[in-house]
Amino acid sequence: MLATATKTRPYARRPRQTAAGIEMPRIDCRTIAARRFRVLADAYAAELGGDLTEAERSLISQAVSLQLEAERLQSAIVRGEIIDTDQLIRISSTSKRLLGIIAGKAGKREPAGPSIDDIFSVPDDAEEAHAE
Repeated sequence: MLATATKTRPYARRPRQTAAGIEMPRIDCRTIAARRFRVLADAYAAELGGDLTEAERSLISQAVSLQLEAERLQSAIVRGEIIDTDQLIRISSTSKRLLGIIAGKAGKREPAGPSIDDIFSVPDDAEEAHAE
């Protein structure tokens, strides 16, 4: 009797993305750094709101990576370790520039729904009918 070989499906890897769809680095996503990456990426994506373009996702990923590195260097300072201050300054400067770009994009986006003024505005016909 021949044993039938069963086809095994390849292991379906769960996508490593934040809630906003930003790709996580291919690492163990249970680490503190990975959780921090996810939190920051989701916060920056929420600031942009709406559907993100691929360029915006990449921009957020770069900004988060730089922010994590700056936080790592700042932690080393607190522990009393000697760090390359020029590296911290360059990372902080680049991170600030990227965050400025993200904030600028957030300010240019149109709101997703009607504004408060649109919701509570009274049509002209209603004002005239109420006055009579």
